[in-house]
Amino acid sequence: MKVTLDLGNSSFSFWKEGFSPDAIPWGTAETQIPSLFNVNDLILYCSVNRQFEPLIKHYYPQAKKVGTDLPYPLNIKVSPSVGGDRILAAYGGYLQNRSATIVVDCGTAITLDFVNAQKEFLGGLIFPGPRLLSTILHQECSLLPYIYPVNPTERFLGKTTEEAITIGISQGLCGLVDRVISGIRKEFQNPEIPVFTTGGASEAFLKPLGFPFVPDLIHQGLRACF
Repeated sequence: MKVTLDLGNSSFSFWKEGFSPDAIPWGTAETQIPSLFNVNDLILYCSVNRQFEPLIKHYYPQAKKVGTDLPYPLNIKVSPSVGGDRILAAYGGYLQNRSATIVVDCGTAITLDFVNAQKEFLGGLIFPGPRLLSTILHQECSLLPYIYPVNPTERFLGKTTEEAITIGISQGLCGLVDRVISGIRKEFQNPEIPVFTTGGASEAFLKPLGFPFVPDLIHQGLRACF
């Protein structure tokens, strides 16, 4: 059976043939990983989590990491240190219509990346996600409360500190993403470059921008590497 794994910062998600992708928080993953897959499964993975990656290799030594054990499916025009999840999400976006594509992945961190029509990964940006923004405000500003979960809102004026933080994060993230997308489209002189969003927080926080949400872009990119 073919299996793909995305080892993220706060959780890992997996796809198996015949199943929809599923995500498991790292706090409970250690007890579940040994029984999730078979030693005969064909496993491809990407990882931004150095702590738990050895766990996968321990129980499933046949697992291959795309970008290390196998080449990336895109021509990488950036530093080799760029995270494999970003590259594979961009490739998953490219596969939607096989043209230049922008992909926004909103989770623990927000990444926004661009792949052109020649299958060249040209890079992007990284920004704290909703939970990290709330954490930073609380840690660095003694009078600001920690708010989690941050419930997205389309309002623009908060009447309490809590509302102001929530609105700031919600509108700030949308404004950031919208501005960068406009900048990329302008730089490449193509106002119609399609955009796809993915990641656990995208559907809630980036919904006002109106871009299609595809929950398994990274896994689509991984599956294409078999």
